[in-house]
Amino acid sequence: LLYPFLKKYMNVKDFVIINPIGKQHGLVQNEQENIISQIVQSDISLLFCPDSASNDVEQVNLLKEYGVDVIILDHHEIEKINSNAIVINHHRSKNLNTALSGCGVTFKFVQAYSQKMDIDIKNQYYDMVAISLVTDMCNMTSLENHALFKYGINNITNPMIKAMINSYSFGNISPYNIAWTVSPKINSVFRAGTLEDKNNFFYCFVGEKPISQGLEICEFCHKNQRKIVNTLTKELNSNLEKYDNVIIGFAFNEETVYNGLIANKIAGTNHKTTLVIRETQDKYMGSLRSPIDIANKINDTGLALCQGHLQACGIELEKNNHVSSESNHEHSENEDENTDSYKQHVNEKDLKNIFRHENKAQAPKNPSKSPFEQMNESEKKNSLKITSSSTQPPLAKPITKETALESKIKKPITQKVEEKEISAADKKLEDVSPEGSVKVLIDHRAIENKP
Repeated sequence: LLYPFLKKYMNVKDFVIINPIGKQHGLVQNEQENIISQIVQSDISLLFCPDSASNDVEQVNLLKEYGVDVIILDHHEIEKINSNAIVINHHRSKNLNTALSGCGVTFKFVQAYSQKMDIDIKNQYYDMVAISLVTDMCNMTSLENHALFKYGINNITNPMIKAMINSYSFGNISPYNIAWTVSPKINSVFRAGTLEDKNNFFYCFVGEKPISQGLEICEFCHKNQRKIVNTLTKELNSNLEKYDNVIIGFAFNEETVYNGLIANKIAGTNHKTTLVIRETQDKYMGSLRSPIDIANKINDTGLALCQGHLQACGIELEKNNHVSSESNHEHSENEDENTDSYKQHVNEKDLKNIFRHENKAQAPKNPSKSPFEQMNESEKKNSLKITSSSTQPPLAKPITKETALESKIKKPITQKVEEKEISAADKKLEDVSPEGSVKVLIDHRAIENKP
């Protein structure tokens, strides 16, 4: 989203695109590459970090010393003050849509800048935001997210997105169908793909390489990913350590990019918070998946560190704090030798402190229906409640500049007239463009809000 905007409207010609080798976020050093070194050697003066880096304080400070300014466009939880960067993140203020995706935050930046500089981006980029909301499993019961998805998916301008929907989703543009057809293909490129695959797919997405090549990359990566994940999950299932509120799997494979997918499969089957972690020199690191918002609760214990989303994140546990001595755990003499060498004993007392919150997922009321179908039913009920209430009217049509000006000139109308007009408007719930203004009555005050 940012690349075509800067190129088309800002006339930026010299780009340095840095795609991590693995599935990393932001500027944190990893075993495979040195991101900071790449940035410094590229001799750039301004760095954009979409969907990442809110908490990468040390790395930002280092880049500042090398004369690199950093703009962060992120949606992850903020845990540290990053004073040497411009941090645009909806967690920084109250009353914002904190369920928006990283792509959505980037779009907000582009939209605000365009309005400030009088740039007409028309209805571009909404389709990217729509796909990102589903791909990143954002809360679609958020009114703004629902509006952005509906508007974006019905106003597709990106040829690659259009081709993927036609090829994988057969034109079905429901959130549920996109989540099961298009999203896995995109995600697989950044998990199972090589650096070359990622770079080529990026340029296919921005229209600088053939669409057919992008589709081939998606197919190949997704097929490869499914094969690997199924094999690794099968291996791990036989050696899981199960506790009251958490399941732990210790991964010995080098394919750490799949830990999140494996954890997701196990958590979905057992309806419990699941960790798939591996041992490093001084800590355990890996992925966490949970049926509830648990990351902040774990961080509050001070015994582990979660970074990412509330239900899906990376997790680190200091080894010295949690690993108990072998003498504290007796093994049966007939215990299989491989199983014995596999077991990585974590202090059960600490586990109870970390995962003291009940986190079993509640069984769905109608298990035969998908989560998106249940969400849509819930929204329909909410819509009915809204339309029948005189104090909570439905969304109105977008207000034009002329009508907005008139409303400022005219004297305030009486409360009775307002209620009468709103009641008449309740008869029909109209679709609204996310760009349009919405007039609602809150505590008997007329308020304009632009999503």
